[in-house]
Amino acid sequence: MIPQCGRVEMVFPGRALVKLETRQACGACAAHGNCRPEAGTRRERFVEVIDPIGVQRGDRVEIHFSSTALWMGILFCLAIPGGAMVVGAVVGWFWGPGFGGSATAAAAAAGFLALGATFAAGLLIYRRKFGADRYLPRIVRSLAKGSQAAMSTPPGCEASKVLV
Repeated sequence: MIPQCGRVEMVFPGRALVKLETRQACGACAAHGNCRPEAGTRRERFVEVIDPIGVQRGDRVEIHFSSTALWMGILFCLAIPGGAMVVGAVVGWFWGPGFGGSATAAAAAAGFLALGATFAAGLLIYRRKFGADRYLPRIVRSLAKGSQAAMSTPPGCEASKVLV
């Protein structure tokens, strides 16, 4: 589990929208795909989380991102397509000359075709699974209400600040 702190902006039944706090290592965080760091000049990072404890708007909370979601993304969007590209290139290398073409061109075409097909399929599968509740971040505890945020701060959150 990857811990992160934030402030609750909106509350829905069983879920909440949390504005994440930043740290120096925000760019290297494994969960940066969820908070959209590529948003350009917009510095707010919002993430929808599961709320099993019933927080209120303005609460400072500690949330945990599932490392399973990260590993599934790596598997479906990198590992499987990369392996398929290698297999496609090998198949193209051996079958290309049989069709009257260059082995190199056939290997490149078959490799990129396999890469594209498995990347698209992996992305589709990952997005469907990623929407499931078991892969969404979860609020584990409420730290403080409103401006009393310094009270019970977990390790790693003491040097953080809320982005404006």
